[in-house]
Amino acid sequence: MKKKENKNRICGLFVACILVLNLLCPISGLAAYKPGGMIVFHSYSDYNAGDSRIFLYDFKSDTLKCLSENWKDIVNPMNACFRNDGKALVFMGQNRDGEWDIFQYELGADKPVNITEGNDLDDEDPKYGSKGKYIIFKQSNPSGKGTRIVRYSCSSGKTKVILKGSSEKSMPYYSKNGKKIYYTEGKGRKTSIKALDVKSKEISMLYSKDGVQSYYPITGGNGKYLYFSRGYSKKNRVDQIIRYNLKTGKAKSLKCNSRHFDCSDACYVSSKYIIISSTKSGKEGGYDLYLVNVKSGGMTSLSNFNNHINTPMEELGCDYFES
Repeated sequence: MKKKENKNRICGLFVACILVLNLLCPISGLAAYKPGGMIVFHSYSDYNAGDSRIFLYDFKSDTLKCLSENWKDIVNPMNACFRNDGKALVFMGQNRDGEWDIFQYELGADKPVNITEGNDLDDEDPKYGSKGKYIIFKQSNPSGKGTRIVRYSCSSGKTKVILKGSSEKSMPYYSKNGKKIYYTEGKGRKTSIKALDVKSKEISMLYSKDGVQSYYPITGGNGKYLYFSRGYSKKNRVDQIIRYNLKTGKAKSLKCNSRHFDCSDACYVSSKYIIISSTKSGKEGGYDLYLVNVKSGGMTSLSNFNNHINTPMEELGCDYFES
């Protein structure tokens, strides 16, 4: 009788341990944490396929909507970003001639407004400043060599070149206080993360690893950390998410990272969570969206909140707004 009681007690303890581990490391199943805001992201079969669409998902109401369904004059809309009040988006898309332009969309409006129309240049990678007064983006140089960083004033509608040069400069992102612009410089394996002081125009190198791509810088919250994507090694270009302490200069690889799959496009949710695009096994398509516990590395597919978010397509470029 005692042997049976001991066996039952051991089984009970084993089950309890499993339950605790599932709560601490929500890799699959329902997440222990549910965001309370909204996300915007894009989905396509391939970057060059011209079939990208922009979606909006509200965690509170569990509603998923394709925003770009009736935008007939915009091809390949992607890389959307919320304004600081959550009432508008900025994104990039192509016109019928194949030129990349920047569009601003007030949520609920009939259609977006092209804010770079007719300049005969490619405009990409738009992001709002923290107060929503400016939009910064990458623009092709009129000379045809390299790119530059341009600022658009939402009040006056005027543009100003912030950073010139013949090198490739992309993915600009304002610091929390608006005093610096973080951006990617270079191409392919030779990309690095730099910072531009908006007032002094001084440029500083934040992060570079020889022969390994470092790109897609973003910040959030109190602005203490910068998140970006970096290759695993010279021989393995699988993306890793890196958290960079802007005060100490220390870079940390998050526990969700693996040499076997991509962890890309970090999106800040809170000090404890981010959302990323990953190609880990068990996914719906190539890249799927995951909620990541920054401390433990636990990954929860967003399909656990709504099973239509992740699809056989590629889900990328997520941005979050806490409503």
